[in-house]
Amino acid sequence: MIKSSVFLKSSSTERSPVQSSPGKKESMKLLASKYSTTQKISTGHQGRNRVFCLLILLALLQVVVSWLEHPTTTSATKLHTHNKNNLLMTATDIETTTALEVDNDTNSNIATKQKKRLICIRHARSEGNEFMARPGNQWGDPTFCDDASLIDAKLTETGMKQVQDELLPKFLVSSSNGNKEYQELLQEVDLVLISPLTRTQQTFQYGVLPALEKLRPDHMPTMLAHPWSTERVYTASDTGRSVQELSKEFPWVDWSLLQENHNDNNHHHPEWWYSHTHDPAAAAKYQEWRPYGEGQWYAVPGEPLDAFQERMKRLEDWIAAREEHTILLVAHWGVLRYLTGGYDTENCEVTILKDWTPLHQQQKKEQNEGEEQ
Repeated sequence: MIKSSVFLKSSSTERSPVQSSPGKKESMKLLASKYSTTQKISTGHQGRNRVFCLLILLALLQVVVSWLEHPTTTSATKLHTHNKNNLLMTATDIETTTALEVDNDTNSNIATKQKKRLICIRHARSEGNEFMARPGNQWGDPTFCDDASLIDAKLTETGMKQVQDELLPKFLVSSSNGNKEYQELLQEVDLVLISPLTRTQQTFQYGVLPALEKLRPDHMPTMLAHPWSTERVYTASDTGRSVQELSKEFPWVDWSLLQENHNDNNHHHPEWWYSHTHDPAAAAKYQEWRPYGEGQWYAVPGEPLDAFQERMKRLEDWIAAREEHTILLVAHWGVLRYLTGGYDTENCEVTILKDWTPLHQQQKKEQNEGEEQ
């Protein structure tokens, strides 16, 4: 298990000494007066009684003085340090960051926010990948002609081999190709997010799920199909199928996040991916952004960049708001390229983001800092 140690430095707050009330002082005076009063007793016992009274008086005064100078305080959890608003953190291979804000008011709440660890996996080689690798069908070719039969493209034979021979062994301890870091991280996964498209579901089913079942059969993480993690729609292979079909084919996954949409006329349609087929206003405003005008043909409308980026921001904010810390995400080239800030992943590649925060929040912060300077 990869361990991280976090040492927090926080201010120590001194409490003001408790001031004695007038009532307490008067009581002490009466007490002293009582024990200092000379009583008329027999000559044989008079000296001994005076000494005894004086000793009691001195003992009581000592207790009272000690009580006034050192009032009782409520014990609190000890933090390593005495420097205000300071943090000291150390970690091993995997880093975590804890932000701690301390208000001067001792009764204020202390808020903590923890960054995420994302284990990102791109799906294995799919029918869409092989279709667009053929001469004449590559992106931008004048002869490009979309294939409507490739809706929700599946893994090819090569893709299945990648999953079983390359991806799965990385997570299995018994494998000679096993990666200890991946195996330990898999033990710590709190949540699994999978794009609803079949190629990502199959990549998880054959490349990750068997390792989870072997490594941690008694405490499997939640597995969610998330519509916002689907690929940007370039071609027909990036569109999906109904929730009913998918949930029957992959029953171990929670499909509750995929809500069926309805248009203004309340006509039922199942698309959870980008489509303006049932939105005349959006269809009227749509402008083709893919290479066109030289003979290219597309079976479906492409997802505009602003719509895709807005979806990615929603996905980032959704992940950031989750309580889980280590999240495994099985997704696509376009999605992972956005989340990693421009890194191009290969099929079946595993990318670990050890200290992840939403990209658009980082960009906004940098922009605000630039404006302040």
